[in-house]
Amino acid sequence: MRKNAFGPGRALDIALIGAALAVITYLHYATPPEQLAYHALYRAAYYLPVIYAGLRFGLAGGVVAPIVASLLYAPWVVLFIGRPEHGVLPAAVDVLILNGAGWMAGLLQEVGWRRRREALLYAEEQREAREELERRAGRIEEMNRELERRLSEKKELEEQVRRADKLAALGQLVAGVAHEIKNPLSVVRTTVQVMEREFAGDEHVAEFTRVIRDECDRVNARLTQFIGFGRPSEPAFADVDPHETIEATLAMLGRFLPEHRVTVEVEIEEDLPPVPADDSQLRQVLLNLIINAVEAMPNGGELTIGARRNRDVGVRRSHDDAGYVTFVVADTGPGIPEPDLARIFDPFYTTKPTGTGLGLAVAHRIVDAHGGFIEVESGPQGTTFRVSLPVAR
Repeated sequence: MRKNAFGPGRALDIALIGAALAVITYLHYATPPEQLAYHALYRAAYYLPVIYAGLRFGLAGGVVAPIVASLLYAPWVVLFIGRPEHGVLPAAVDVLILNGAGWMAGLLQEVGWRRRREALLYAEEQREAREELERRAGRIEEMNRELERRLSEKKELEEQVRRADKLAALGQLVAGVAHEIKNPLSVVRTTVQVMEREFAGDEHVAEFTRVIRDECDRVNARLTQFIGFGRPSEPAFADVDPHETIEATLAMLGRFLPEHRVTVEVEIEEDLPPVPADDSQLRQVLLNLIINAVEAMPNGGELTIGARRNRDVGVRRSHDDAGYVTFVVADTGPGIPEPDLARIFDPFYTTKPTGTGLGLAVAHRIVDAHGGFIEVESGPQGTTFRVSLPVAR
């Protein structure tokens, strides 16, 4: 870029040019006129400071420097103008050529500066354009990630709606069928009780009636479970302390866990806020997950249960953006096979020989009723369930 010709950084250039012109002019006047060769050399020497001025100061230097040189040289030309043998005409021509050389040097330097400015301006424009393209590419990439995240969440929400519709339809069907079976089952159970009283002394009859009564009780328990799945009760919301809920659930399993050689690791974050929930239903969810985890470790293992604050939940936000409390139940079992993982929340789907396939379906339904969500991750090192409930409703 062109610099200020009168700035402090250019004072030395001006001094050098002035000194050179002064020295050359002095040599002209100090050298006898008859020594033409020396005077020709001095005239040629004027080109050095003049061209230097043009290169350092552009057109202004290329115009001013030769004019100054001409004014300094002119008295010597006039002084000896009456002596043709001294070459007055060549000297005058040299003055014109000197000015032309200065102007040309200054003009060429101006062109060079202008092209440099244009090149720098073009480079700056290219840099800004490149930065703008990078910013736009970054925004596009961020938008793509956001779109992928929202599509993933949309797919997950659609899956939850599909599962909820299936649960509702199956629940109504199961509840209706179970109710129809319970009525004749109650008649059978009552008849067995009458037979036990009338044939109290007959051991063979007593054995048959005991088997019938036990089977009626077992079927009735299953039917009650089915009806509960089909017609779940509405949650009675109250502020629930996550720490107390976990401790109470573990207390219910005080003997169950050691008997199955399961050690428990409790990891509860400090100062967790209360969660609006039905405490009994929340315990039912945790109890179901813990029992499933224990059954997944028939040879014993380690069970981790805990709770933590969770604000990073994508589009799932509570109304005041207060976040969620996430309950975690993790085991060290062999994990859930990939084909089964997508169906574990479907009603009546089970891989256990004596399972009903309703435990996780009921848990999922309870969590949905609380405005939360349940997630699962599984691998060869074990399975982890996460139940997230909103801090505020």
